[in-house]
Amino acid sequence: PSARSPRRPAKMGSMGLDDLLSAFAGVNMDDHEQLVGTFARVLGADADQSRFFLEASAWNLESAVGNFLDTVGTRANLATPSAEPASAFRGEESVQQVNAHVFAPGQPIQLVWTFVNVGPAPWPLDAALVHTEGDALGGNPEVSVGGCQ
Repeated sequence: PSARSPRRPAKMGSMGLDDLLSAFAGVNMDDHEQLVGTFARVLGADADQSRFFLEASAWNLESAVGNFLDTVGTRANLATPSAEPASAFRGEESVQQVNAHVFAPGQPIQLVWTFVNVGPAPWPLDAALVHTEGDALGGNPEVSVGGCQ
């Protein structure tokens, strides 16, 4: 008996299965959470669908992608390589207000900074705002914002 390879979906416009699988380059295939998140982002599926297809395919990516596209996915689901997530800071006004105010030493202040997704693609599930330089002022060094539309 010969082993049967998973059925490949027909080419989707200019993007074939090999092109689609290249979107998973750099993903640790042993890290199932990362794989589920990337599957969801690339294929436009939710986390439950992604986990279902990956588990049903024994975590074989090519098989999971093929099964997803054969049953529920279409080209409309796919995040195209040019559809990069993007963000914009919408807090300039509050920063200007803080800069115009004099605070007493030790006086608590509360700042609300708003970042919005201005790109054509959702932010990846593992997206986060990360403090990279300057005084953290006692705040969290990283805040998860993944999955924002």
